[in-house]
Amino acid sequence: MASAPASATADVAAIVPERVSDPGGDFTSTTNPTQEQVVAIVNQIVSEVQALCGLIIDDSLAAFATLVVATGAAAQVELGFTNDLGGDKTSKYEQLQALFEARLARLHDAQAVLNGGGTLGSEDTNVVPSSEYSFPDTTVAGFPITTWSSRF
Repeated sequence: MASAPASATADVAAIVPERVSDPGGDFTSTTNPTQEQVVAIVNQIVSEVQALCGLIIDDSLAAFATLVVATGAAAQVELGFTNDLGGDKTSKYEQLQALFEARLARLHDAQAVLNGGGTLGSEDTNVVPSSEYSFPDTTVAGFPITTWSSRF
């Protein structure tokens, strides 16, 4: 299975900037979690998004899919790593997780509508595109979507 490049972590760092040492920076080998750990988390979230939305993400949803993956990964970062930053880690995790779930549901609905599976917000949007297709030529979470389809 291919791995997300290290650059995929920048979107996560933008959501949890207190986890990186420089404002606007990225995870490194000295942050908690490390860049390698965040790449693994991003890969897990990509798999979760694909399981619900299918391997094909419409071009018009690519930027939103990036946001969904980054939000889910940020929630897992907050859940899975010690709260060495002070503050209420549980509250931040719960807020990020709720945001991730809401965004993932919207992405799923929008993807289903684009695939002829219903109208936005309806209960008939549980259509997962066929895996015979590949991703459009764009990026999600900092790496080409075409990389995703070759992973599965």
